[in-house]
Amino acid sequence: MVTAYNMKVAQMPFEERFQLPKPTAPANPFHAHRDTITRYRKEVDFIRSLQPGW
Repeated sequence: MVTAYNMKVAQMPFEERFQLPKPTAPANPFHAHRDTITRYRKEVDFIRSLQPGW
């Protein structure tokens, strides 16, 4: 939202006064479960191997 706002304000003659600083990303409280990711990737690879090469 901030990026879109700043891009729009940049088109105006008073852009320096109204530019917003980019917010920092909040800390992610969740951690990746590597076993699940590995299993999912194997399943996706298998499903893609069944599809014809487009």
